[in-house]
Amino acid sequence: MNPMNFHRRSRLLVRAAALSLGLFCLAPAADAAFVPATSPAISYYGRWDVQRTKELCRAGQGAVYLRARFTGTHLAADLTSPNEWWRVSIDGGPWKRLRPQGPGTVLAENLAPGTHSVTLVRSTEARSGISTLRGFTVDDDAAILPTEEHHPRAIEFVGDSIAAGAKNDGVQEGRHYQGQDYYDVEDGNQSFAPQLARMLNAEFSVIAKSGEGVLHNYAEPWPGHQVHAADHYPWTFYYAKRGRHNLNWQPKDFPVDAIIVALGTNDFTDPHRPPTEQEFTNAYVHLLKTIRHLNPKTPIICTEPVPYAIGRTSGPWIASAVGRLRTKGDANIHYIALNDDGPLLTDDDYAFDGTHPTQAGAKKIAAFLKGKVAKILSWE
Repeated sequence: MNPMNFHRRSRLLVRAAALSLGLFCLAPAADAAFVPATSPAISYYGRWDVQRTKELCRAGQGAVYLRARFTGTHLAADLTSPNEWWRVSIDGGPWKRLRPQGPGTVLAENLAPGTHSVTLVRSTEARSGISTLRGFTVDDDAAILPTEEHHPRAIEFVGDSIAAGAKNDGVQEGRHYQGQDYYDVEDGNQSFAPQLARMLNAEFSVIAKSGEGVLHNYAEPWPGHQVHAADHYPWTFYYAKRGRHNLNWQPKDFPVDAIIVALGTNDFTDPHRPPTEQEFTNAYVHLLKTIRHLNPKTPIICTEPVPYAIGRTSGPWIASAVGRLRTKGDANIHYIALNDDGPLLTDDDYAFDGTHPTQAGAKKIAAFLKGKVAKILSWE
């Protein structure tokens, strides 16, 4: 793919520079060079707001990421994101977790001289806040170079806490959810969505917030007047309220080849007032029309909710909503059931609650969807 075409497709590129890995900050060294976030050497993926006049980039969704190469022995970032965890990988190595604190956030240090690669992913979901990247610091005689890792496809995922990776990091690292450390046990980079994208050799964008429903959010009173998925979808960031100043997303800034919708769990969490079939299917059709309005020709694939008890009710209703639009002429909307042969996931695949998959459970979902998505998109 032509690099300029890919940069346009990826919606931003920034020539970055240096910081080392850790949960702390260091003042830039006197012999360090600063590269602004809007430099055209770094590739951005997902929903980023690039402000070229201010030379900064903002992100308000989980699982947005960037890639670049750099020379030298150190890399640091001026990244303000106090409520969010990020993951960084140097030279394709293991993911390491950090919480940025502004200038001097170390991403890599004491590296061997030469050329290295960096992938930096926000792993905390949309509702936690907006992150601001102003640039990178590298060695004074070093440089930022365009990444050589470009996948030819991109998928957008629209979902809730399951797509956001809620609670999926506790089992692996012993940090079980205690009711007060929700973001500490969340890794959006390891939800089923990025895992599926990687299996399909695709880049990804994840639009997901815990508790979000199609018609009714988790713990929302009836009738629901909160922000729901159809409200959230057109925005660059997540906002708790509708407002004329909410920044609208431009799909041309990160074109995708497919959109996967994984919603419907939270709508059925109120045992006293579940939605009726008509209420839910009407709301789901409205969501699909909202997505279609911004993506006139992009294939849309809707999945059954993961939890078996909920999916067995809402799945057929989602299939009905898809069928209504296909009957009206939109043949590029599809439905995939997850639990037709019994529960896809076992109790061991959940993070102790029967709703949120572990990373291994998410991998099982991704593996189940891989062949079905590839067949629909003719990616086989």
